[in-house]
Amino acid sequence: MTTTSQPAPPNPLWPNPLWSIAILTGFGLWWIIMGLNAISALSLSGLLALLATATLMLATGWQRFLRHPPATPRPPANLRLYKQAVLAEIFGILLALIAASLLQRPDIIPALIGIVVGLHFLPLARAFSYPPHRVTGWAMTALCLTALACLSGPTLIAVSATGSGIVLWLSVMTTLLYRR
Repeated sequence: MTTTSQPAPPNPLWPNPLWSIAILTGFGLWWIIMGLNAISALSLSGLLALLATATLMLATGWQRFLRHPPATPRPPANLRLYKQAVLAEIFGILLALIAASLLQRPDIIPALIGIVVGLHFLPLARAFSYPPHRVTGWAMTALCLTALACLSGPTLIAVSATGSGIVLWLSVMTTLLYRR
């Protein structure tokens, strides 16, 4: 007697591409606002334009995935890797904050956090079988490492934070266009 295993039913709370779009759009907006604010380059019209862009990306994602809902059940191995990546990210962010505090360099916090966040995308690419996350991870990591090596003060904050936000928004656009 043979038994066939059936895939686990999808969990509606499990992150699917729509969750990814919402999370990356929100964090991208936060990073960009933080970066522009560091150099006093954020005006009311600029803030409204950023909010409009974020809203457009969310609306586009919502519309697309309502028309073509994704089937995204994840096997336990992917869930385990996802949890490990998120825990490592949280631990890495805490270490980054401690390091910046010990060095008395609050200006390096966004770059260090950007490096940690970028690196956490690498295992997520495997956990979700989604290769574009590798590009997001390496781009964010390289940007923040370069900014950390070459800049300081408000310029470091502006470049690492705004650049990280732009990388996340490009990742959202990739998700909207990506076909498996």
